[in-house]
Amino acid sequence: NLYLSKKIKKKFRNINLVYDSVQNPWLFFNLKSKNSFLRKNFNNIDYAFTSLKKTFPISDGNIMFTRKNIDLKNTNSEKITYKIWLKASKTKNLFILNRGKTDLEDKYLNLFKKIKKINKKHNLSMSKDSINLFKKIDFFKIAKIRKYNYLKLYDELKNNKKIKIFKLKKSNIPMFFPIFLKEIDRNIVFKKLKKIGIFCPIHWPLVKDFKKKISSSNQNLYLNEISIPIDHTINEDNLNFLLISLKQILK
Repeated sequence: NLYLSKKIKKKFRNINLVYDSVQNPWLFFNLKSKNSFLRKNFNNIDYAFTSLKKTFPISDGNIMFTRKNIDLKNTNSEKITYKIWLKASKTKNLFILNRGKTDLEDKYLNLFKKIKKINKKHNLSMSKDSINLFKKIDFFKIAKIRKYNYLKLYDELKNNKKIKIFKLKKSNIPMFFPIFLKEIDRNIVFKKLKKIGIFCPIHWPLVKDFKKKISSSNQNLYLNEISIPIDHTINEDNLNFLLISLKQILK
């Protein structure tokens, strides 16, 4: 947690503090000024990193913040991963348009697994194709759409007593719209949404060792939360369809 970094550094002065921001690439962008686009300072953090492909439509590439020079001479870029990613993305799009056709799902998942194997074997730098795509992304516009989608869902669902939702802080760029279900099984909601072409991410299972370390109330939150997609590809019509569907399922 960035808020705790100052306390940690004060107590353990000789350690290198590494911040994993893989799920939150927005932390690296200064959206208040286009002249200073990438964030240049992480107070008390020695290393920080994020993955771009988890949030943006590019095949590969990460951003890393460091206070020390790192030798990256052994990295190389392979165009083959970009071509596989392109095929996988097109297949995934067909899968979504065909309302979850199983054979298409297997095809695109296997293609992404192939990319993962290649990345494990080689120390790859960001490909030229991904760099070119990265330069074309309007991050300010994407952030604005995500915020709009979140706020609209919040306004429409805030009075529903069967769920718990949270207000969005002004400084935050949301990844999803989290809903904590009180009276209906998460898997039921997940399957019903999938049938109509709304695909929510599947979260990691709650492993036994970790389960023992958290309270029962936190376990309930973990087991009953569903993340609704609100990314920049969702237009007004999509959002209205999503809202109508959610309200119907949550009746």
